[in-house]
Amino acid sequence: MFRRLLLRAHRSVALAAGVFIAAMAASGAVLACEEAVLSIWGSRTQVEEGEGGGIVAASDRREIVGSHLESEVALGPSALERFFERVREVHRWLAFPGGGERTGRRLTGAANLGLLFLLLTGALLWVPWPLSRRALAANFAFPTSRGRLRGRARRLRLHRAIGVWALLPLAVISATGAILSFPSLGDWSYPIFGAAIPGGEESAPEVVLQVHTGELWGLVGRAVAGVAALAALAMIWTGATSALRRRR
Repeated sequence: MFRRLLLRAHRSVALAAGVFIAAMAASGAVLACEEAVLSIWGSRTQVEEGEGGGIVAASDRREIVGSHLESEVALGPSALERFFERVREVHRWLAFPGGGERTGRRLTGAANLGLLFLLLTGALLWVPWPLSRRALAANFAFPTSRGRLRGRARRLRLHRAIGVWALLPLAVISATGAILSFPSLGDWSYPIFGAAIPGGEESAPEVVLQVHTGELWGLVGRAVAGVAALAALAMIWTGATSALRRRR
């Protein structure tokens, strides 16, 4: 009985928050690639003739005369930078127009809490009953093309396997995302973070943001955050298609 109620609550929250979670997961996966993409394709160089026939080259926001850095110039954001900025607006407040940032942040914050709820209830539903070592091992394993599972059963197995492997990073991402979206949660949690990190409470918001994006752990952290975002999209797809097939 409890398991049935838990499953119903899990599906209801997924139905209500799924679109918003998908939007944040897709934009989050894109933003995880931002630094790498801009480092390769983001630089722009303008070359023109300067005074006395010298060559002036402006690369990104730097002006170089000859071989010496002379001054900073504002060339404005590149097309790629504008693209990533727009994606960031979608990720943070769904890019609500007309000053709707506050409403958008509330929706993304609620979606983050919804994702956290789905992860916790999903973890409980993941545990097989009756409990056995063989059933636990099966839930850790991804279905293979040679396996016997087909259709909805295969998607459910994939849903469970992705969920358990992505549980920890997605839980961290959703919890920190909710803190960043709701100032009241920040007021409560920042003193806790501040007591555990150098710089105290003043540096806590920046640390929470770096944990959320994975930047705190460098390239590996960003990669894990990007893969976790893709895992969330995969879980939405496998969960939704399984539920739709069940209703047919």
